[in-house]
Amino acid sequence: MNDEYTPMLTLDAWRHINNFQPEGSVDNFGDPWGMDYRLIETVDAMRDYAGVPFFVHCGMEPRAAGYHPEGMALDGHFQGLHPLEMFEIAQRFDRLNGIGVYMYWNWQGKICGGIHVDTRPKRLGRDFDARWGCFEKGQYVKIDIGFIRKAAAITF
Repeated sequence: MNDEYTPMLTLDAWRHINNFQPEGSVDNFGDPWGMDYRLIETVDAMRDYAGVPFFVHCGMEPRAAGYHPEGMALDGHFQGLHPLEMFEIAQRFDRLNGIGVYMYWNWQGKICGGIHVDTRPKRLGRDFDARWGCFEKGQYVKIDIGFIRKAAAITF
């Protein structure tokens, strides 16, 4: 895996991605050419590890803040997995410095939950910078045993 930040993906770079295409699929990368290669490569590896499809809800898009405008973040879900399982998979990949677990997202009209993953720059001396959960839009909480218990009780 290449650890160098690559702000613009080329057609050649996309050819090294096994499970996603820049255009013509159900995935919504926003501007697929502006995505961080490290992020796409990592999500591709996550998909291989999980053994089930991963659907991208949004990638690069204009926002007031965060890492989506820089192409360093995306939101999505693994088919048939609980968001806590998605979180556990994402945690295995060191490049992902930001991981959020969302319990209320929907995909094509069906509630499925999902995860946010990003490759934000790491601060010195930290294994990761951001982990959070969300049960309702705009209400973010730390991922602790209380979050895990409440989230585990939700079925899809």
